[in-house]
Amino acid sequence: MRGRSMTWVLGLVLLLLAGGRAPAQGPREAPATASADGPSSKTILVVSRSGVQLDVWIDGVRRGGTPLAVRLETGEHFITAAAPGIEPVLEKIEVAAGPGQQTTYLLPVPMTPERFPGVFREVVQAYTRNRQNPHVLIAAALLTPDRTDFEGLLARIPVEHHEDPMLLLARSKWAYKAGDDAGALALLEKATAKDEQLAAPWRERARFMILQNRLPEAVLDAERAVRLEPLNADNFVVRGDAYHLSLKPYAAQLDYERALDLRPDHPGALAGLDALREARQ
Repeated sequence: MRGRSMTWVLGLVLLLLAGGRAPAQGPREAPATASADGPSSKTILVVSRSGVQLDVWIDGVRRGGTPLAVRLETGEHFITAAAPGIEPVLEKIEVAAGPGQQTTYLLPVPMTPERFPGVFREVVQAYTRNRQNPHVLIAAALLTPDRTDFEGLLARIPVEHHEDPMLLLARSKWAYKAGDDAGALALLEKATAKDEQLAAPWRERARFMILQNRLPEAVLDAERAVRLEPLNADNFVVRGDAYHLSLKPYAAQLDYERALDLRPDHPGALAGLDALREARQ
């Protein structure tokens, strides 16, 4: 099938990459745990300094995307933040006692191909230091363009985390590259079922449906991704692609333009608008 490698690289390298603006409604309050609601706890605001939306785990528990307000007990905590296309963010914070809100700023750094071997070593070392948090390895598994590196990462991730939705997406990518379309789709469907409120599996299944020319299903999956993450430019680009191939150029144009509002340099949105202009000539 044409475009197999290129589409997956475009899809999964940018997976979970949000637009360059923080949500206008402000940070979301994560559910407080039973152990973090007493006088020895404090509200922590976790912010992505670059504007790239990060998926955040605190002490091995996924708490949501940035900007995120979460109540934690005073003391030391370990933060992992991930977004494919960036290096995994690892941060140890000290929640200080006393009144007021504490803010932690995370600075994501774009991933470059030559940096991956070093990042691979760093995430393995971080996992060795904190075996309760395998999510740094899952983030690296999504990022790596090398199958050998992926298999090495997979071997280090505990078996009980092999059904993590994001790792299922990485496994689906490699099944697709190997020509196993049925296996890739089965993994995508398992990922959507694992966490129905996570946009990435719906977006990636929409991309898969486009490749299979199952366009009505692609539109529905992309629409769900847009509803779940309305500030993620990738979601609008994928829906725009589905509309474009469904011969709905004006709906496609609106989605590409919305994506550019969120991220002015988005290559998929720019390419989509160029294709629409060429088709009208």
